[in-house]
Amino acid sequence: KLIRVEVDQEKRNKLIYALADAGVARLLQVAGKDATVIVLASHGMDAYTGGPKLLPEVLSRLNLTSEKSGAVGRSFRALQRAKHPAALAAKAVVKKIVGPMLLRRTQEAAGALHAPLESPLTRAADVDNNRCGAIRLNLKGREPFGSVAPGNEATAIIEDIRTALLELERPGTGERIVESVSTARELFGPDHHPDVPDLIVLFRDDIGPIESAQSARLGRIDVPLFSYLLPRSGDHKPRSQIWMKGPGIAPGATGEGNVLDLAPTVLQCLGLPLPPDIDGKPLKIARAAQAA
Repeated sequence: KLIRVEVDQEKRNKLIYALADAGVARLLQVAGKDATVIVLASHGMDAYTGGPKLLPEVLSRLNLTSEKSGAVGRSFRALQRAKHPAALAAKAVVKKIVGPMLLRRTQEAAGALHAPLESPLTRAADVDNNRCGAIRLNLKGREPFGSVAPGNEATAIIEDIRTALLELERPGTGERIVESVSTARELFGPDHHPDVPDLIVLFRDDIGPIESAQSARLGRIDVPLFSYLLPRSGDHKPRSQIWMKGPGIAPGATGEGNVLDLAPTVLQCLGLPLPPDIDGKPLKIARAAQAA
């Protein structure tokens, strides 16, 4: 039986944490003191430094999207992507009053389609992808309104975007703000899933919040990091943590590893052989436990 309880955000979070703590404690109790227990936090959290919010304006200035550049275009895009409850309610009311067809024509005229890839005028669009920026081409044969031919045309657009992004600097300091721009093929091989974005843009997180960028080609771009419509203070980070408890594992022992080391660590704790093609290696702390 499901029970719905209305609580404010702070109380909800405290309830979730309490239930999680109780659940872990219960699992430890049931497993027994001789069990080896591994808890993995697959990613960390840190301050939101931004970067991906610049991508719509970059693509617009490269004439690759139907979205309009400048303050008006950014305002429409911010409203379209708003997650604030008040904004969501307002959009639902407007859609009901004007109807979906008129709303779509208005969005097209403003250059602020909810999904830019629905327009054949779009050749590339940014897609939501958390801390890493992501760009998808409007590829013929893959997208319903595809406008980019696979092969030479797609490759040329990808390289043009890559070059433009790597040229972006922080105004006043000249620091590059983009760490890397990689294709799906470069990261995941030729057999990657077709839903993977065509370009993954990794912005630097060691130079503080990124709200502005400039280059000789694109000029200066200013996009505020925070807004009332999409309030956000934290972001996922690739640094993760693992906690282990069990026979032979000394309390407080620490070490370094990679998330790919989790599978071989578990296999070794179970006394099972490691496949020759497995990625990663058992953590040193687990090897000490196995020897014990």
